[in-house]
Amino acid sequence: AVRRMAKRTRLRQRERQRQTADYLRRNPYCEAHKSVGETVIAMQAHHIKSVGAGGGSIAWLDKGGMLRVGPVSSGAQPGPACYNKNGKKVTVTDSHVYRGFIRAENFVGGEFPLNADASKTVLAELGKECGMSMEDLAEAVIKITTNNMMQAVRVVSTERGNDPRNYTIVAFGGAGPLHAVELADELGISQVLVPRHAGLLSAYGLLVADIIRDYVQTDVRSIGTLTQSDINNALKKLIERAFHEFNNYGYKKEEIVFLPSVELRYQGQAFELEIPIDIDISVEELTRLFHETHQMRYGHSTIGEPVEIVNYRLQAKVIHRKENLVFEEKNNCDDSVFKKNVYIDGQWKSC
Repeated sequence: AVRRMAKRTRLRQRERQRQTADYLRRNPYCEAHKSVGETVIAMQAHHIKSVGAGGGSIAWLDKGGMLRVGPVSSGAQPGPACYNKNGKKVTVTDSHVYRGFIRAENFVGGEFPLNADASKTVLAELGKECGMSMEDLAEAVIKITTNNMMQAVRVVSTERGNDPRNYTIVAFGGAGPLHAVELADELGISQVLVPRHAGLLSAYGLLVADIIRDYVQTDVRSIGTLTQSDINNALKKLIERAFHEFNNYGYKKEEIVFLPSVELRYQGQAFELEIPIDIDISVEELTRLFHETHQMRYGHSTIGEPVEIVNYRLQAKVIHRKENLVFEEKNNCDDSVFKKNVYIDGQWKSC
């Protein structure tokens, strides 16, 4: 009996995980207001947690003598010390170079060799200040950086009720793949995906991004006072507005994808849940979807509690064709096995 109960519990957990994953694919977390630095942008955007943990992030000691990494960065100018552009601070890249994770002589395919001795110099200076060897300091910088990344992942996963172990880390950017495996290990994630040209992924995404506009109409009222016609008419007005604007850009109606949704909440709540819907949805079905989504997102719902609508939303988009990038292949690549000493877990190892 205990085994049967445990099996049913596991099945329910897997089903809940599947439902959550399906929901997030259809409706990724978005914010009505996005903050970039101290500037608040009043437009809908995906919920993204940024962390100052790039290759140029600088290692420094705070007033209490604790080692910190970022958010201050050396940028591209002067860049890490190993760039030979007069950089004088220890960076994440310098730590990777010293530990052997970046081949200094083969950086950017050998077109931009790095100065490993410069990395040693700045590591020795900071190590003397904080009483650490160059090896231990370089490894500490990487561990702190990875921990900063881990905290950011938790903000957008566990703190929102999602288990990161159910997902795959997509590691992009110049330094992202160098931290991905350690980050996955810390979070219990079993899969890491590194795009072929990880350093160009953001630029490529900009080139192939769909054309998207978001429309919103506020109508705060109890859902009990709504009719199906009220919902239908409100969304039709948003669709007409979107079509008019996209038509001015030269797009035909059949090229536009319309994705309607509504934002609902229990009366008295200070936040809303966005629920994707069909334009002809009934009030009863909308209420049921809200309770289900609230249960899925927060682990509880209160059927019978008054629900109110806050906003009608519409996302209109034209989907761009995603072309595969063609890169020139180098014919002089050396496929021979290369061995190098790397510093891992407090000791040098041949890899």
